[in-house]
Amino acid sequence: MEAVQKEYIVPNALGIHARVAARLISTLSEFDAKVFVSKDGDDAVHAGSILDWIAMGAEKGAKLLITIEGNDAAALETSLDTLFATNMGDED
Repeated sequence: MEAVQKEYIVPNALGIHARVAARLISTLSEFDAKVFVSKDGDDAVHAGSILDWIAMGAEKGAKLLITIEGNDAAALETSLDTLFATNMGDED
């Protein structure tokens, strides 16, 4: 089983809201991996649902430490890199 850990900065103006959380969950569901996320040094939580992401209250500039465990960890990391690099799909 692979495991990777990477820090991301929330890039979009509105932070992680429902639409962005749905995109994240859609991306995660494509891979055989579990994701845990810690915001600004808080304890890591499982990030398997839209509500998990929204409940974090991650605003623009928040630091997210994402840990990915599973057979597709490296591939999921690449997809998350793309999602964060493209403003998480938001236009603003």
